[in-house]
Amino acid sequence: MKKRKTNLYAQDKNVDIPFALTNYGVTPKNSTYHIIRENSSISCLEYVISGSGVIICNNRTFFANAGDSYMLLSGNHHDYYSYPHDPLTKIWINFSGNLGINLASTYHLDNTVLFKNTNIFEYISKIHHIYDTVEDETEKQNQSALVFHQAIQYLYKCQNKFKINTYEIELAKYYIDCHIHENITIDFLANLTNYSKGHFIRTFKSVFGVSPHQYILDSKISSAKLMLNNTDKSIADISNQLNFSNPNNFSAQFEQKVGVRPSVYRKSKQMNN
Repeated sequence: MKKRKTNLYAQDKNVDIPFALTNYGVTPKNSTYHIIRENSSISCLEYVISGSGVIICNNRTFFANAGDSYMLLSGNHHDYYSYPHDPLTKIWINFSGNLGINLASTYHLDNTVLFKNTNIFEYISKIHHIYDTVEDETEKQNQSALVFHQAIQYLYKCQNKFKINTYEIELAKYYIDCHIHENITIDFLANLTNYSKGHFIRTFKSVFGVSPHQYILDSKISSAKLMLNNTDKSIADISNQLNFSNPNNFSAQFEQKVGVRPSVYRKSKQMNN
């Protein structure tokens, strides 16, 4: 499937349209895929066919995997990208107009970004087909709005069927983010949330799409990259500061995640700067 052309009619500022697409298509695997929109003027609804990635909306971070859907509404900061080692393939629509925002609000989905295990491929494909085949603009907008409404209803049903209280899990993630330089154990996080260890691990992965151990390691590696780029600290000092067991373990974990050892990563960044 190919990316479709932008709907110029929907972008005409002189036309007041309740719901219309500004763009739509399928994004193939791309390890460098990264979209940033400050105070976005558009909204998007997307379904992950394969791969994985990170979605950040107003400083809230989510991890999307194959089979997940996400919706980013206008007026917010959008920042989303593929994991380089497992790039996203996704089908999507960008839409404008008050109808989409109002439907999300009516179904109490306007504060929800990621919908785990919610297959909306069929709905987005139908909207693509409408925009590819229907010539009359009014009919095109009416038909696509109806299918979009059906997609929102489906997301609402899924949200309520599988809804869990994420406050404790988000608290655990916040603790990790604030104490990444410390030795954080899964047992401690489970106690923090009053969950059993097994239930905590399953719930954390359900909410964020990655295990707590993997999230801690990814966060430590991200911090290490910042220190390698912006400080003169030795590899041993960075390893110690991030509470790795020893510098060799740190280097091995770093290479597994980034593809090169910390010393090589630092030299490459210095050469590029």
